[in-house]
Amino acid sequence: MSSIGSTGLTYSIFAVSYLLAMNATAFEEKNNSDIILLSLPIRKQKIVLAKYISVYVYIAIATLANFSIYILTNLLSIPFQVLPFTFEGIILASVGVTLLCSITFPLVFKLGYNQSKMFNNVLFFLTVFVAALMTDKLILSIHFPFQRQYSI
Repeated sequence: MSSIGSTGLTYSIFAVSYLLAMNATAFEEKNNSDIILLSLPIRKQKIVLAKYISVYVYIAIATLANFSIYILTNLLSIPFQVLPFTFEGIILASVGVTLLCSITFPLVFKLGYNQSKMFNNVLFFLTVFVAALMTDKLILSIHFPFQRQYSI
C-alpha cells in the first residue's frame, strides 16, 4: 500500500470536493444565476440549504472517483500503488470540507465569489498546511471501530 496511507485519501477527497464546490460557486456568479434564483418563488433559506447539501454531493462524487480508481487498479492488477480506501479517510475529509465550507460560504454569499476568492484560497492552503502538520498526531489518536481497509 501507499506510504501516505489514508491521509492521501483524506486529502484527495477534501481537495476535490472543496474545489468542486468553489467552481460551482464561481460558475453561478459568472452566469448571474443568483438573479434568476432570487426571481423565482423560492425562499433564500432553501437556496442556501441547497448550496450546503451540494457539498455532500461533491464529497460523494470525490469518494466514488477514489473508490473507482482503487477497484480498477486492484481488478486489473496494475503495478501501481493506490491509496488505501478507509472510512476514516472519508470521515475526516467530510468533516474538513464541511468546516471549511461553513467558513467560506457565508463570505461568498456576502461578498460574492470574486471578492472572496483570495481569502478562500489562502484559507484552503492554510487548512491543508496545518492539517499536514497535525495529521500524524490526529490519525494516531483517533481509533475508529471500523478502522480497516477494504480490498478486492
